[in-house]
This record gives sequence, structure tokens and C-alpha cells, in this order.
Amino acid sequence: MKLIGYVTSGYPSVEASFELAEEYLQGGCDMLEISLPLLDNTEAPYLADLMVQAYTACPDYACHLDAIARFTARHPSCPVTLLLYQQVAQHIGAEKLAVFCEANGICDVNSPNLTDPTLISVLEHAGIRIAGLVRANFTDEAVEEARDCRGFVYMTAFAPPEKCRPGFETVAQRIAYVKAAGVTAPLYCGGGVRTPEDAVKVRAAGADGVFLGTSILKLQGQHDTLIRTVREFRNAIDAAREGV
Repeated sequence: MKLIGYVTSGYPSVEASFELAEEYLQGGCDMLEISLPLLDNTEAPYLADLMVQAYTACPDYACHLDAIARFTARHPSCPVTLLLYQQVAQHIGAEKLAVFCEANGICDVNSPNLTDPTLISVLEHAGIRIAGLVRANFTDEAVEEARDCRGFVYMTAFAPPEKCRPGFETVAQRIAYVKAAGVTAPLYCGGGVRTPEDAVKVRAAGADGVFLGTSILKLQGQHDTLIRTVREFRNAIDAAREGV
């Protein structure tokens, strides 16, 4: 199962955010998701605040893209997906974004609100895969869209029962349902993954990847502690795979 690090480009500075990216790799992450910041976002409160601070510190998307390009040049074998809102993609421009992704080996885009048909067409024509989205309170329509998507499917890992679709309060129940519905894309789960034990539960549920989020981001700036903690997640996943 892939271990995926999450980076808010620009928080607390562009340089510091990509120091975090390097630390994720040192800790054993297989893949990174890099978000481009937006003031008016719909992330969970902690991540939403990081985005606001990142955008305030650097509202120039060209600066963020340059930093991502430098990172992918240093680590060409590390898969990178972009988390970006439709407003950000439209600001950058569909053609420019597609060219950037192609030039930097970025094959996947994850977006909570990408619906612009022209933008989607341009990205898909360039071979960029757009992720599906299955939240804890998912609808059957979301599952149908996930079945048809060309990229991975982002799924909520853990959520309070009242925020889940009735009868699907666990990640294992949700994964079993979408697989039975014919979803064959890789399933990457995030949200509420706070401990290595949580990551192992996600793996046991049948996920193909797990996102590290808030619990690791709160360690930003604590170089050794952060790398050690990421390594604990890596070791737990590897031990589960090997049946230790």
C-alpha cells in the first residue's frame, strides 16, 4: 500500500513546504500530493487555515509551480499528484496547466470541485488522470463517477458516524461497497489517519494507498521527529504486508 504525504505549497513559506516534501521521502513515503492554495477553500478547518496562510504568504501561482518543477526534477521517480480547486486551475489556465503537468511528469489531479468541461477535456486530452471522490456520506452518483474515472479514487478513511452514509460508518464497509459496484481504480484513503494503527486498518480494509495528513503536518519544523513519525507509519504498513 502506498504511503502518501500531503504538502500545502507555500506554508509557512514555499521553501519550507518543500523541505517538508523532502522529509516525507526521507521517512519512506511513496508518493506526494501537493496542494495549490486558495483562500476560499472547503478543506477541513486545520488544512483550510494552512491554505489561507500559504496563499497570503505567496499568492503567485507561478512561484508555486516553479517550486513543484524543481522538486520533480530532483525526484523524477516520485509520483506527484496535484490537489487543486477549479478556481486555481482556471486562474492558471487549462493549456498552461496541462503543459506544466506533462513537462513535470504529473499524471494525476485531485480536485474537490472540478466540473468545468473544457478544463477537464484539456487535461484529459493531455493524458492527465482526474481522481474520483467518494466521501463518507457518499451518494451512488459519486460511486458511478468513481467507476468511470481514469485516475485514483480518493475516499474518506475515518469520519464521525453522523457524517457517514447510514450503514457505511467504517472504511471497510465503504471500500467493500465501491468495489462491489465495479470500481477498479486504486483507492487512496485520507482523513482521520492519525496513527500507524489507523493506516494498518485502512490497508486491511482493502485500500491501495493512505494519506498522511494533519497529524504529520503539525510536526512541520521538527525535522527529526517528523521523519521518525513517517517512518513509523511506513514500518507498520510494511509489517502488516509481511504478516509480522
